[in-house]
Amino acid sequence: MFENSRRQTRKFKSMSSGAALTFISTLMWFLMSASSASALNMISLDCGAGSVGSGDQFVVDVTMNFAESTGGGGMEIYLNENLSFVSFTFDTIFSGNFGLLNPTNGSGNGSAGSPLEIAFGFFSAMPPWGYSGEQTIGQIVLQAGAPGSVGSITAGASSFNPGPFYGFDDVNTPMNVQFGATSVTITPEPSTALLLGIGLLGISARSKGRSRSQDRA
Repeated sequence: MFENSRRQTRKFKSMSSGAALTFISTLMWFLMSASSASALNMISLDCGAGSVGSGDQFVVDVTMNFAESTGGGGMEIYLNENLSFVSFTFDTIFSGNFGLLNPTNGSGNGSAGSPLEIAFGFFSAMPPWGYSGEQTIGQIVLQAGAPGSVGSITAGASSFNPGPFYGFDDVNTPMNVQFGATSVTITPEPSTALLLGIGLLGISARSKGRSRSQDRA
């Protein structure tokens, strides 16, 4: 009788241990899934200076900071009417295993109906697959338009070729990516501002001269 009781106790402990391991495994899977779902993947734009002269060219850095590993994808860059596209150059790290697709100034000029497309993919056959972490993707060169206006640059998910970013955990569902934006204030060219300043000084000097002549009279 006591022997049967001991066997039942050992059996109960074994079942309890198995159930506990199952519970822990399930909890860990749930936490990992939740962490993956809430992982922050970002595409950022940075033009450095807050202002640029009319007609001047300036550089916008395109950077990624992915918590999840991506196998590739693309983004769209939109420019408002106060900016025009000049060129785009990938960072040197995006070579070798990466397939590149540069945006073109023509059919893709950054306008609302024709965004610039920037895309890359990782084709390594050996782990670690894909790419994650923080890295400069490349630099866009833009030209500022009319003075007194604001130029805006906005990134968004690719709706053309190659489409959105995909990871390796779920190749059928696009990754959750947060896209950034930036802007610059367009000021008059230095030469124009200088001429304007000289003109104002001349007007001021002439006005003072007239005033003195009237006082003497």
